[in-house]
Amino acid sequence: MYSDSREYLLDELNQLDMIIHLQVLKQQQVRSVDPLQQFRGLVLSEEEIAGLLGDVSVLPKDDESCQLREIKIEQIREGLRVEALRIRERREASLNNGIYLSLNHLAQIFNLTHFEQQCIIICLAVELERKYGKLYAYLQNDVTRQKPDVELILKLLCAEPQERLVARSVFSPQAPLIKHGLLQLADNSPGNLIPLISRNLKLNDRIVDFLLEFGQIDVRLAPVASLVLPGADKSGKFQGIETRQRVKEFLYSYFGESGSVGEGVIFYCHGKYGAGKKLLVESLCDELELPLIYGDTERMLDSWIPFEELMQLLGREAALQGAILCMVNFDHLLDGGDKSLLQVESLIEAVQTYSRLTFLLGRRPWNPQGVIRETVFIDIEAPAPDVTARQNLWEELSEEYLGADTPAFNPDWRALAGKFRFTPGQIRDALAVAHHRALWCPPGDRRVTMADLYAACRAQSNQKLSSLAQKLKPGYTWDDIILPLDRLKQLQEICSQVKYRDVVYDQWVLLAKCLMAED
Repeated sequence: MYSDSREYLLDELNQLDMIIHLQVLKQQQVRSVDPLQQFRGLVLSEEEIAGLLGDVSVLPKDDESCQLREIKIEQIREGLRVEALRIRERREASLNNGIYLSLNHLAQIFNLTHFEQQCIIICLAVELERKYGKLYAYLQNDVTRQKPDVELILKLLCAEPQERLVARSVFSPQAPLIKHGLLQLADNSPGNLIPLISRNLKLNDRIVDFLLEFGQIDVRLAPVASLVLPGADKSGKFQGIETRQRVKEFLYSYFGESGSVGEGVIFYCHGKYGAGKKLLVESLCDELELPLIYGDTERMLDSWIPFEELMQLLGREAALQGAILCMVNFDHLLDGGDKSLLQVESLIEAVQTYSRLTFLLGRRPWNPQGVIRETVFIDIEAPAPDVTARQNLWEELSEEYLGADTPAFNPDWRALAGKFRFTPGQIRDALAVAHHRALWCPPGDRRVTMADLYAACRAQSNQKLSSLAQKLKPGYTWDDIILPLDRLKQLQEICSQVKYRDVVYDQWVLLAKCLMAED
């Protein structure tokens, strides 16, 4: 039984050493005694070409050496059979005892065969020890090729040519190793002119970290995503207990049914800023004891990496972390026409491929209209709290955000709750602003007052108003209006016939100028 993943991987690497040793003996068996042997990979001799064509006359003539090599080959083959059986038994014993093995977990996530797992081991080896790069270069007759190509992997893992023909399919674009970006096929030639068997393979850096149990997310996702572990300190307390309980009960009942194994669930949670959408997801993850990955749609759209590629990386990361996927600022995908529709489709495709449970967070309602298939879609609105709930929020959060700065004169929280229809997030922001205003005062006056709270609330309200309204600067003042007495009476009669609220100041001035022009 293995104690951890690293011990298991070391056993796999020891077995790889035996496989490489066997391949070295096989290649030496067919190589001729050539004065240009030291230049192999740089010079092609006639003897080497003849050997490639199967001309037995160029094979080594030392019968004793050939016989010893055959004995050694059989010994290694027998050792490989014993070693493979020992590794399999230890791996099964470890899994039966609940020991986590990263390679086995990776195979479960992406449904990898034993052959595909061995391909990963071969590519992992060169990422851990430089000796494997030299061994691969020797086996490929090229000192510059220190990563394994497809042909070398097929030779190491397949005994017969017919097996190699069948095994080529694991390197196709739709096979798991390539489709999910676990292995990368290197090809620097224009138009993909290099044959598949000659293309080098590299294990993805994120997969290397995963196998070695390094938990950080893919570096390419760092600017647009974040990982939240269950139990981590949160910025606030979720208020919608009933909504969270309903979601949790649905998930337990849905995923507990045998008929729902193949379909995932997407929750679209929408509501005003600060309504508690993120807190809903975080509190749910805490109860389920699952990590959470946030993806910021707005930042992804502005990234230099294509949105579709980022979505695949984000979905794969959620699968690797065993995390719930949550996309914030989803609204930014809904206003770009046909291009946005393609991006929404790529998002849904990544979600359906990698995530069983996904949350999309936005501020306005959204109807998928046929975009989502084979996935359960549930719409959740996060409404603003009523007056009583807002009053309770003011009282609870004031201690959290103000603490000792809470005014001693017993503030009227109900008045604030009645005048400002704030969401929980807006209440938190207002309390924080009031606290910061008090800090700016002289040391002896650093106490939050009702004036600070009202100023902070107006600042929250004016943010939306400023985006909808524009302040007009009048071009005239009342001193510009000079009218004769008869004209002034005429102006009064005209104005009495219109709705005062529909007449702006400049219209009054314009009307007065027209009357003056008649004189």
